[in-house]
Amino acid sequence: MASVTGLSCIEDPTELMMERVLREPILDMAPAGATPQSAGSMEPACLDDDIIGEVQRPYSFHGSPRDVLAFYTAKATADGWRMTRDGLGKLNPRAGSDELWPSDTCFAKDLGGFVADLQIAFDYWSPKVTSRPEVQTYWRSITFSTTGGDCANNINLY
Repeated sequence: MASVTGLSCIEDPTELMMERVLREPILDMAPAGATPQSAGSMEPACLDDDIIGEVQRPYSFHGSPRDVLAFYTAKATADGWRMTRDGLGKLNPRAGSDELWPSDTCFAKDLGGFVADLQIAFDYWSPKVTSRPEVQTYWRSITFSTTGGDCANNINLY
């Protein structure tokens, strides 16, 4: 489990929320062909000044982003996560190509007194994509606070 010390936005009751988030099984799952880009454990962080906690890990992957998204959709929904309205998986053109990639996809889950958001986000836009198109990256994150996570419509669960 990652440490929560030294995190300015994490104060009671948010520290207890972080501890709960870190027990989510989805944080230990990745599809075949996905490799964490950072060594060691996931690091908790604060998002801007919004007092939103986050646990995130970037992955490199081979294969289709749609397969990655299908993997997380199946695993997340089996574990009680529900797609949110802003998580409908719209398609965006990947920079320097005609290929369409899924946009950020969000799921929400009540973790016992607070709602957290699981987000799968693909890098289809950065300069790295056009300079090194063979590099494929996605981020898996869970965000949370006393008023919800970072997905815009986390209340509108499907």
